[in-house]
Amino acid sequence: MPEKQIPPQRPKWNRKWETNGIGFTVILVPKFGTHILGKWLASKMVEPNYRLNLDAIGTFVWQQCDGMRDFKEIANSMSKKFGSKVDPVHQRLTHFFQSLEKSKSITWV
Repeated sequence: MPEKQIPPQRPKWNRKWETNGIGFTVILVPKFGTHILGKWLASKMVEPNYRLNLDAIGTFVWQQCDGMRDFKEIANSMSKKFGSKVDPVHQRLTHFFQSLEKSKSITWV
């Protein structure tokens, strides 16, 4: 029996986000978490979120994280768009995804 292949995981947004005035992504991270007390504290604040401002490359990658594309597809798209500017692409993308995971900004589907 052939070995069953596990489909590669795909990153998906886990945070609200917006685009700033110059077209870059800003990820909104709740200052006090998502539990009930954190939500209550956030409702009392003028700005309840930390704002993670992404650059052009980060914005490009973030917009690819729709749960439809896997790591390899995103890496290939990055290479096509930015060329040698993103080399080594797999290492950069791995580091970026680790940062997004740490801030709970993405999940894997």
